[in-house]
Amino acid sequence: MTSLKNYSGQQSRKMRKCKHCKKKVNEKTALRHNLNIFCNWTCVFSYTKSEQGRKAGEKVLRKDLQRRKDDIKTIPTRLAEAQTAFNAYIRVRDKYKPCVSCGKPPSPHGRGGGTDASHYLPRGATKGGSFRRFDPNNVASSCKHCNRYMSGNLVPYRVELIKRIGIERVEKIEATNEIKKWNHTDLRKLKKLYQRKKRIYEKLFRKDREQYERKLAYRKTLEQFKRQEGKRHSERVNITTKFRNESIKYHTSTRWRYWDQNEECAGVDE
Repeated sequence: MTSLKNYSGQQSRKMRKCKHCKKKVNEKTALRHNLNIFCNWTCVFSYTKSEQGRKAGEKVLRKDLQRRKDDIKTIPTRLAEAQTAFNAYIRVRDKYKPCVSCGKPPSPHGRGGGTDASHYLPRGATKGGSFRRFDPNNVASSCKHCNRYMSGNLVPYRVELIKRIGIERVEKIEATNEIKKWNHTDLRKLKKLYQRKKRIYEKLFRKDREQYERKLAYRKTLEQFKRQEGKRHSERVNITTKFRNESIKYHTSTRWRYWDQNEECAGVDE
């Protein structure tokens, strides 16, 4: 009896459904087409002529074309893609930080954005060169004027970098000059890694922005209620939970704008 149960269990694991007629077929004797299982050629032809089969075939072709395009990329192409992903991550990470060299507040205005990913020490020669190219401690957000027209403005850059990461890490960056020859696998991993980190920071900043928006809406509602009642700002006003939730829902439904020091909402005390 035990052998029969085991045999039936093995048989059930090998049985799969046909993609077209949904009949159960043995996995070994079944036909495979575009990673799908079919019981005979009639089901294969019927499925490929249907709308569902046409879309599935186009999806497989797109993935195959994308894979083949990725396989023929050269090292300089992959290096440029990884550098773009890394620079985008640095801009998002230092989104609300001032310029590391001159202390100028961040601004989204300007061609290509208002900030650059500025390297403290040069990133190296062609084909990767220096190991410091993709070191997050060696790169910070800087305004375009300091990065492009003042060669990074390195003297105040070093002072601010010591305040941010400490003297030990700065001296370690200055002492390290390792030559790194990047290969295809390394550059693929770096690109995916910094794209993932960028999404994480964007998610965190989105939550912080929503919390700030709720606080700002509550304060606006509080001031409006005080004005309507004609009471002083120093007096405590009890607002019911229902009124507060309705007011927050009303204010947060409006379109959110990114704000800086020049806008009115930035002057509200936390």
